[in-house]
Amino acid sequence: MQIPILDLFGRIETAEKLGAVARQRYSIYFTSYKHYLVLREQRFLRKQKISL
Repeated sequence: MQIPILDLFGRIETAEKLGAVARQRYSIYFTSYKHYLVLREQRFLRKQKISL
């Protein structure tokens, strides 16, 4: 079974685009999670100061 060269290049290009989208979404989610952790730590530190 042979895959025409143009079809193969089309599949490679599609896979590269999907990979770029996946990396972009991962980056957004990871950055959001880091911000969540920072905010959580700030709230914790504020509570510590109030209770002292």
